[in-house]
Amino acid sequence: MGIANVIKTGFRIVYDLGFVTGKAGEGEFWSAFRQQTGIKGSDQILREEILSRFTLRPWMLEVVRSLREKGVIVGILSDQTNWLDELNDRYNFFQYFDYTFNSFHSGLSKKNLEGFEYVLKKINVNPEKVLFIDDHLSNIERAKVVGMRTIHYKQKEMFIEELRYFFSIIV
Repeated sequence: MGIANVIKTGFRIVYDLGFVTGKAGEGEFWSAFRQQTGIKGSDQILREEILSRFTLRPWMLEVVRSLREKGVIVGILSDQTNWLDELNDRYNFFQYFDYTFNSFHSGLSKKNLEGFEYVLKKINVNPEKVLFIDDHLSNIERAKVVGMRTIHYKQKEMFIEELRYFFSIIV
């Protein structure tokens, strides 16, 4: 099984089992993952293989910091397991955000409109005042359905230009 198929299988399992929404545990995930991919290794080793590949974009955190300094409310809406908390323990990036919504804790995913509706209710903001940024087109499409403005992230330069359209305060 090639690396692309391993990644695709991992994403499918994390959603199908409900690990991403906190309905299944990590042990269940790794058991199904091993069974479907043939990959061996302890839960801890496999977890570290994933977490070690997480890359913070310092320039993105600088954009977030700059927006917050200008009074813009910023947040994370993540379809992630409890690993997001572990990554924050390592890198302390939650501090840059006013809100952090993680599907693992809310039980709601960006794969469903309810995940977006939940966030809008929690932050009590009209959807047309929310700019949702994501690298998955399907998530962008769902955000548009609930009335959010969107940027489909593809690469840095294009993203900065699109962000300037919404926030002239970005330099």
